[in-house]
This record gives sequence, structure tokens and C-alpha cells, in this order.
Amino acid sequence: MRRAVVLALPVVGLLLAGCGGGGSSSTTTAATTTTAAALPPAKGPAATTLAKAVAATRATGSQHVALTGAISSKSVVFDVRGSGGYDETKKAGTMNVKLVSPSGSIPIQEIFSGDTIWLASSLLATALSPGKSWLELNLATDGAAPGFDFKALTGQTPGDALSLLTYASSVTSLGTATVAGKTTTHYRVTVDPARVAAGDPNEADTHARYTDVEAWVGADGTVAQVRMVYTARLDPSQPALAHIELTMGLSDDGVAVSATPPPAAQVDSGSSSLGTTTTG
Repeated sequence: MRRAVVLALPVVGLLLAGCGGGGSSSTTTAATTTTAAALPPAKGPAATTLAKAVAATRATGSQHVALTGAISSKSVVFDVRGSGGYDETKKAGTMNVKLVSPSGSIPIQEIFSGDTIWLASSLLATALSPGKSWLELNLATDGAAPGFDFKALTGQTPGDALSLLTYASSVTSLGTATVAGKTTTHYRVTVDPARVAAGDPNEADTHARYTDVEAWVGADGTVAQVRMVYTARLDPSQPALAHIELTMGLSDDGVAVSATPPPAAQVDSGSSSLGTTTTG
């Protein structure tokens, strides 16, 4: 894999909200879950209502996802637009994302299932073998490549966003607001760093720090939208932080989500390609 793609992939990984296998909901160990659960929950009517909404949303099993946001790190600035579907039960789904900058937009297709993701984008064109159009990565193994950690750069799945709401130290109701034409109740969530550290196994690598987290709950009692503003490391070995703002809309609870891997003949393995990066 050429050096240009080595630089591009961390940006892709951080921006793609649907990269499913590396999220806290799918990789948290039983010991970590017990530690997080042992911390006292946020108290008050707003916190209770939001906790019930998170549980109700998870119980539906799947959602359509709409994503908007932005990321900035040094001279790199992208707006993000995307849509797809996510199945919490299977930890699988798809996303179609555009990275938009003043020089144009770059489309990215993504399919994910468990710890495996498949990416197709012009960003990868010069790195893929002839006749290949998809890059396959296993976050459990390819995340160890020198210079970056895919497990730390997989963005936020809906499952991750819902987990984040449970890491609250306090929840405040901000009144009603309209989301996608529907009336919702708007909440501001103060995230407890100790809960994030206990519940998210990637936190030690990403050093994610949340400065603003908000949630909107619909009349049906499920979460309609989550907004996250945070900083995180692009490269776990370096101190530089990226600033990320993501708004994730959730709709069509219980919808069927298909996540069929691309044909094997069109796929390059990330494990072998990433191994070539160490030579420069």
C-alpha cells in the first residue's frame, strides 16, 4: 500500500460512522461492563427518561442512519454526509459517505459485519491490486499496523452513540424541538470520563474527550438523534488531536438491514496490504 493511502486511511476510519466492529458495544469485555455498571447512574427525571429511551431504541434491533458532521486536524478539514443502516443485533450494516471539502467530494462505500469492514473509494484506487475495488480490514488484527490503529479510528456506530448516553453523570432537559418533522424532547448530557474509560475499551488509544453531547427523544420513546462533539487522536502514537462533530439521526426502528460482503474476487486483504507500509 502506498504512503498516500496510509495517510488517507486514518481519515477514512475516523470519519466513517458506520465502521461497526470496533465500537464499545461489540468489544467490551464482561469485566469492563461490570466495572462500568458499578458506577452510580445519573439521577433525576431527565436521566431516567433518557435511559428508558436508550433501552427502547436498542430493543428495536436496527435503524436507518443519517449522518452529518465535520472533522478538522491541522490542515485537514472535511464535512461529512452519509446514510445507511445498522443492525445492533448482528453488529452489521452499510454506510454511503461523502467527504466534502472546498476542492470537491469523495464518496466512500462501506459494509461491515462484526470486526470486518469492506471499504470502496477513490482514496484507495492506487493501493488496490488490479481488478480489485474493495479493501477488507479486520479490526481485531489490522488495527495493529504501525502508525495508526483502526480499532481506535472507527468512529461511532448507533450502538456506540447509545452507549455514550449511558455514560452520563447528569442529564438536563432543554425542552421540545423538531427533528425530521417530528416533535422531540431535547436533552443535554454531561458525559462522565470515568464511565467512558470503564465502558469503552478503545478510550485508552483514542483519548476521546466529549465536550458536548445531546440527544433527542421522540414521542414513541426512542432516541431520534444524537449529537457528539469531541476530540480524539488520529494516531494513538502521537499527541495530536482531531476535533470531530457528528450528528446521527436514527429512524425506521426495526427496519431490515442487509450487509452482504462484496464478491471475494473484488476484494484485497488489508492484512497483507498494511504489512507493506512498514517499508515506506
